[in-house]
Amino acid sequence: MKSGSTSFEYYEPNNTIRVFINNSQDLHDYVSYYLPQEMRTWSSDMSCWVILPDVVDKVVSIAEHYTDSITFINMPEHVRQIANTRKPFDTKSYSNLFLTPTAPKEVISAAYKALAKIYHPDNQETGSQEKFMDIKSSYDKLMSDD
Repeated sequence: MKSGSTSFEYYEPNNTIRVFINNSQDLHDYVSYYLPQEMRTWSSDMSCWVILPDVVDKVVSIAEHYTDSITFINMPEHVRQIANTRKPFDTKSYSNLFLTPTAPKEVISAAYKALAKIYHPDNQETGSQEKFMDIKSSYDKLMSDD
C-alpha cells in the first residue's frame, strides 16, 4: 500500500543525493538492507539517506511503488537521466513467486526452486503447466533485471 512521500535532493559538493523518506518504512528498509553499504549512508543530522547517483534509478523505482509522491530538487541533467533510465517496477513477477519487491536474488532463486518443484507438470498431485510457465517467466524476468 502506498503512503507518504519521497524527496530526492542533489548535493553538488560531493555528488550525492539526499533521500528524504516520509511515512514509508518499506522504502526505508529497502535502502537500509538491500542497497550495498558503499552506495548509501544514513545522515542522522539531516534525517535522510545519502546515496550515490549510480543507484538513484533503483531507489526511484522502489519509491514509485511504495510512496504517493516523489519530488526531485536541484537534480542536474546527468543525474536526471540516470533516474529516468529506471525499469518499470514489476509487481506481478514478485507476486507470482510470493515475494516482496525487496527480495534479494538468493531468495528469488530459492522461491523459484520450491515453487517449480510443486507446479512442475510431471508432479501428479499439484502439477500445472500454466502455473509452472508463469513461475518460470517471472523468475527469468527478475533474475535478468539489475
